[in-house]
Amino acid sequence: MEKDFLRSWHKGYCEFSEWVLHLLKDYFLFVGFSIVYKRKGSCKQCGRCCRHVYLRDRGKLVSSFHECLLMIQSDRDLKQFNVKGVNEFGELFFACNYIGRDNKCTRYKDRPLLCRTYPNISMVRYGAVPKEDCGYYFVNRFTGKKVT
Repeated sequence: MEKDFLRSWHKGYCEFSEWVLHLLKDYFLFVGFSIVYKRKGSCKQCGRCCRHVYLRDRGKLVSSFHECLLMIQSDRDLKQFNVKGVNEFGELFFACNYIGRDNKCTRYKDRPLLCRTYPNISMVRYGAVPKEDCGYYFVNRFTGKKVT
């Protein structure tokens, strides 16, 4: 009985430690990318980014409904996204429930952090930059060149 408790505790501790290390890694990578890259531009209110959203869990794009459910359990704000399809790599993409017909957010003042910070500098890390016709873009602070 005691061994089962210790084994269970150790497993939980390892999972927690892995989660903390992942957060620290993401934080330092974000800070590093923030030093090099800068977001510019403004929203054109086309609504495409709200209708075709990719979600990441520990840096990896969500590719199963099980992963999706686990993410929603840990962050209730993600419940506003519905699975819309699967891309050619098996990764799920989502649409927000709160995008109106006029392409405006119906809960703009209360939108989650994911939406408030879009597009996020960390996208550059994954090679996911806004589309050419999006009003936002990233530039390298040192060279002034647009990231494509």
